[in-house]
Amino acid sequence: MTKTISCIKNMIENLKPKVLKALLSILDYLKYSFKFNRIQMYIIKQFLTVFIISSILLTFLAVVFNLIMDLNWFLSRPDILKTKFNYILIVYILKGPQLYSYLAPLCVLISISYTISRMSRNFELVAIINAGMSLKKLFASLINVIFITSILYFFFLDQIVTLAGKEARTIERVKVWEEIDFLQTKSLRDIKDPIKSQNKSITYSEIGFISIDGEMERVKINKFFEKTGKIDFEAKKFEGGLIHYTITAKSAKWDKSIGNWRMYDVEIIEFNEKSELVSRKLLKEFIPNFKLDPPSFFFPKKYDFNFLTLAEMSEEINKSLSIKASFEGGNYYQKLMIMLSRPSISFSLLISGLLALGFVQVISRNLTFVNMVFQSVIRYVLYFISFLGGIWIGENRILPPIIAVWLPNVIFFSYAIYLNYKVKT
Repeated sequence: MTKTISCIKNMIENLKPKVLKALLSILDYLKYSFKFNRIQMYIIKQFLTVFIISSILLTFLAVVFNLIMDLNWFLSRPDILKTKFNYILIVYILKGPQLYSYLAPLCVLISISYTISRMSRNFELVAIINAGMSLKKLFASLINVIFITSILYFFFLDQIVTLAGKEARTIERVKVWEEIDFLQTKSLRDIKDPIKSQNKSITYSEIGFISIDGEMERVKINKFFEKTGKIDFEAKKFEGGLIHYTITAKSAKWDKSIGNWRMYDVEIIEFNEKSELVSRKLLKEFIPNFKLDPPSFFFPKKYDFNFLTLAEMSEEINKSLSIKASFEGGNYYQKLMIMLSRPSISFSLLISGLLALGFVQVISRNLTFVNMVFQSVIRYVLYFISFLGGIWIGENRILPPIIAVWLPNVIFFSYAIYLNYKVKT
């Protein structure tokens, strides 16, 4: 990292324009920040060693405990336990990443507390101070590593946890319970996925079933006369109007070349403003003269919303205004807060690390592993409670969701920075 920054700096110095002085100063800062001496590398190595060991150990214990909690249920079904035990074991192993996602901040707290208390017990902190290095400089390298770990933690939550969760659910339903229909996603009978139109007078009484490859079955679209029908998506109310015509199709497929749905086996029934039948047409193929939205990503209900990546969540939650209107009370905002909380919760690793480092003193009888963990865990529990409170505030629209989910981070991050500012020497 240092060599790369130095090469970039040399290239910029050859250009020597005055406007790049600010950029050079930034590169100097980055080079200084990522250039660790032996003492800093020593504390980073100690932290990472304990962090990896505690992560593996606590995750293993969590998986075993989770299996034991459900063991009575499996023991009541000995035939399944005997014939499907290997699949059951794989399912619980795949649940490990999700269980670890709750334990990661605790692992950071334990790792920092153990590393610092051990160095204090061996008078290594005193020796470092006497050698001329301040604790703030020593901890700066550790904070950089925790910051990078927080970024990796976000990708872990968004990719590894979701992938393992989906795979665990699939194996559980298909291999253990032998639900063959679980894998059938081409044609759905239980999920209605509305497609909206850019024409506000287009509404739907029946919605086609959409598959992952952009196909629909049993489509029915009602076109109302202008200004006779009204839909209030916020209040989730619909005032019926006079139907101009109805399009019914057995199937439809998205055509990228025309940017619209191509419908098959179509019946078009047209009415006048007195609701009298004007005409009835039967067509093998029909393309609407109004634009409909393209198909969204398809996520069957077999997967929990928590098992979707951020990109999948965004696509699922923003499919159409009709989807939002169909959510039962508060369900839309619950999903929105789940989506917004994922990048926010990854910040908890950095906060937990700063909280633990904020209680360090060079010479203190209280600087023990148990005391550091106790002090840090109490404050982290308060942070986690406030985080859950922020999610509740966002779901009930007391504050804008993005503010509600990030406000606890801002408050406790400021508090952790204050604690580290007070660290002596």
